[in-house]
Amino acid sequence: GEEFQIPPTCRMSVAEITKCARIAADNAASVLGESSCAGFIAKLGFSWNSEDVVAARDQEELARKLQELVVKEPGRDPRGDVFVQKRIQGLLCEPSVFLKHGSIMEIRFVSPVLGQRSFRTFSESEALAELFNGSKEDLSRVLEETRQLSNRLLNWIISDFAEIPSFLRMDFLVAREPSTSRLQIWTGEVCELGGGLCGLSGGRAEPFRALLKHILKDDSNVVTVPR
Repeated sequence: GEEFQIPPTCRMSVAEITKCARIAADNAASVLGESSCAGFIAKLGFSWNSEDVVAARDQEELARKLQELVVKEPGRDPRGDVFVQKRIQGLLCEPSVFLKHGSIMEIRFVSPVLGQRSFRTFSESEALAELFNGSKEDLSRVLEETRQLSNRLLNWIISDFAEIPSFLRMDFLVAREPSTSRLQIWTGEVCELGGGLCGLSGGRAEPFRALLKHILKDDSNVVTVPR
């Protein structure tokens, strides 16, 4: 967990939540440390839908949200999982790192629009001005740490699947610690080869080109993965 900067997380089965959501919520709070917790994030396992990620302020609300997650799909496989994380305070933005054939091609920054379920995306230069108040030091630190985490995660993926994925998006969380204003960088998720490209240069053609090269076994862009 620490090596990949993953927020404190626990996993529970859909069957456990279906049996008693309140007990499941209490168990999650106990594992994550309820006394210091500023809330929870619950994510439905193997879902690509943002609506299957919900926030809860306390255990009572977490129980309701867990129940809603598992009952809105009648007949859902009871062997499925829900992940519950300690909520990160002071969230500033989410850098999305795009990797093509194992190399970072671009980093985009995503920030929620206050009071809406929508987002704005920024290039590095735009993020410097609008998200980091012109602090090149802060931006440089975020870029360096997200690149390091991306390489660690890529090596983990390769060790599991034995090949370099043709195209990946890795999302990270940048937050300012409320007490010190120090920046913290956390791993958010490793994304599927989908359509959420956050303003990526080249658009949807990029993952399709990468996939086609992989299918045709074109090794001209093979890289050595950093250790």
